[in-house]
Amino acid sequence: MIFIIPDHEIGNPIDGGATTTSPGPADFVFSFNLNEFKLLLIKWIVFCHIAFIQIENKYFRNLIFFLNSGLATFLPSRNTFRSWVLTEFKRRKEKLRKKLKKARSNIHLSFDLWTSPNSYAIIAIVAHFIDSSGRRQSKLLAIRQLKGEHSGENIAASVLRFVKEYRISKRVGFFILDNASSNDVAVDFILRSLYPEMSVEARKRRRIRCLAHISNLVAKSLLLGQKADNIADELDLAYQHADFQSTSNVWKKQVVLGRLMNLIRHIRSSPQRRQEFKSCQTDSKGWKEFNLLEV
Repeated sequence: MIFIIPDHEIGNPIDGGATTTSPGPADFVFSFNLNEFKLLLIKWIVFCHIAFIQIENKYFRNLIFFLNSGLATFLPSRNTFRSWVLTEFKRRKEKLRKKLKKARSNIHLSFDLWTSPNSYAIIAIVAHFIDSSGRRQSKLLAIRQLKGEHSGENIAASVLRFVKEYRISKRVGFFILDNASSNDVAVDFILRSLYPEMSVEARKRRRIRCLAHISNLVAKSLLLGQKADNIADELDLAYQHADFQSTSNVWKKQVVLGRLMNLIRHIRSSPQRRQEFKSCQTDSKGWKEFNLLEV
């Protein structure tokens, strides 16, 4: 669909109402493919985390009407927009399913669990493979709520459900995961379900440790010592309850590192201290990159 907006003739009060042509190109042409517009609108709303109700916002609608009145009539309600998003999700899921089917390699999986800010247990599953053109790909298969315990069996059941949805049961390869013991159980359970004839040794070889997680554990151990996990849990609990005294006490036990962290927290907790600290700065160019860091 093509919408063409011609230049408007406007009256010039200085010339006694004579008409003149507005400056700019002869015509403003908006070449609109409505399906493309729909997709761009979905991307903007979803990727920018904008509430669906904003589709009905009068200022947004006025903006679209200003650009093109014909296009404004195409804007949906929030409920219709929700159905657009679900339809697009299903279309892309089917597209990914076909891409996985044509992959040259096995489909290797990584997954992880975390708790969202609104206290939902979330699992994300990512597929790694070589596509039909020989390119290495990493594609998100799912982000879903994990109901029940974080046991290996429960994790495995959730992963198996998506393996079946994407029809890759006979092509699952290796697993790249962090060092949680529940992941050992999950991988063993998944592989026994998919490949009953596979030996114990072969199943263990399919379980690869995440290098990034190992590096993180090493860094924590160097900074916090053997009880790094306990200290991290104490700090996390103190931050959640905004208990700054407990946070300070935990850091005090960490000697030099703790003193540095408490000094940073002390400066950052007050706008006046931040200003005073900034006034001590002598080499603004040399510290430019450092100033972008959040400690």
